[in-house]
Amino acid sequence: MSRLLLFLLAILTTSAVAVTPEELQSLDLERAVAMAYEASEDIALSDNEIEKARLYRRQALGGALPNISAEAKWSNFIEAPNFNGLSLNGKYETLGAVSVSQAIYNFGALSSALRAAKEGEKAGRLSREAALKEVEFATRLTYYTCLLASRQLEIAKASLKNAEQNLKILQDSFSQGRPPQGDLIQLKTDVASRRPTVLEAEAQLREAILALKQLLGVDYQTEIKLSTDFSESFPSYQREKLQKGLGAQPKLLALKANIELQSQLAEVESAKSLPSLGAFLSLQRNMQSQSGIFSADRTLNTAVWGVQLKWNLWDGGTTSAKYRTAVAERGAAEITHRREEEKAELDLAKNLSQYQTWRQVYTDNKTALQLARESFRLSQNRFKSGKTSVTELNTVNRGLTQVELSTAVSLFKIHEAMANLRRMTGLEVNP
Repeated sequence: MSRLLLFLLAILTTSAVAVTPEELQSLDLERAVAMAYEASEDIALSDNEIEKARLYRRQALGGALPNISAEAKWSNFIEAPNFNGLSLNGKYETLGAVSVSQAIYNFGALSSALRAAKEGEKAGRLSREAALKEVEFATRLTYYTCLLASRQLEIAKASLKNAEQNLKILQDSFSQGRPPQGDLIQLKTDVASRRPTVLEAEAQLREAILALKQLLGVDYQTEIKLSTDFSESFPSYQREKLQKGLGAQPKLLALKANIELQSQLAEVESAKSLPSLGAFLSLQRNMQSQSGIFSADRTLNTAVWGVQLKWNLWDGGTTSAKYRTAVAERGAAEITHRREEEKAELDLAKNLSQYQTWRQVYTDNKTALQLARESFRLSQNRFKSGKTSVTELNTVNRGLTQVELSTAVSLFKIHEAMANLRRMTGLEVNP
């Protein structure tokens, strides 16, 4: 009972995440993951399933222990009872009985039920670990999405600032006269076209922050600031270690435990078609009276013990159908495990390939970014001296913006792949 009360208390407190305003003003990634654990309904549901498995195990254990029952009955006969012509001269009857029964042997039904309960509890714990992995992955990915949106906003603002600088250069070059209308219109258009991009980037950042707040259980009006940035320290993975980690993935282990669970449940259903042997003890006291319900003119005490054999010979096919259903459930569990195992193998290979690809893309983008920045600096200086056209300057500026965005996206993709590999293998690979 105390365990159940603690469990219910944990459920009630999951929605109230203990966090100070100071923490939200400098929220690092690991604290965000811990907050997501506390706020997750999936983890709360997993805890509920574990508790249900524990209670089912207690139920199964109860079938192996003695069952004790008591009965008390008070009767007022309207007409004197008559047994084969013999009339009992008593108007009132009081009956008290205590009975004890104990299962002795039932062809593995009880032992299979206990093993099934144990496997169910194991599957529940593994499912909770899998839920923790999923919540961590979702939190990391959402956190990284916020970082990416923040960088995209910075890039959009920088691109707008460059366009405004280009316009100012043109206006300053013709401070004593009228600048060429074609160049002026082209640069003003360039500035105007970048402002909506900034607004879109701001909206995307707000949406990403809202999604993170929802995961963390934080009120949407509460301001949060992220303190963890993208890391540029990228590990080199060994496929053998990744494969070993994949084999210990909680989700796959939970599916494997479910196969054993369904096997034991099938054994339970199979044993129901076989006889069961048990012992019993019954103590009974019968008091009859003509004067009152609590009086005793005659008393009959009975004490009996014995063994009994029960065999369900025919129930219309119900037991057989339940057994075949349990066998089908076991087959489905095996198919599900095999399918998820194959999918995990494929996802591991895909994510490892993506990680390696994006690492190379990011390296190339960093090189391209240095060149693009230098190209824009030179182009802007040439424009100041009148040695290049507005068209070329705008083209170089757009190229710089595109390379900056590609660099930010490739860095995000690396972290997304690392988060996926961490979720699948359990290896501590993320910063």
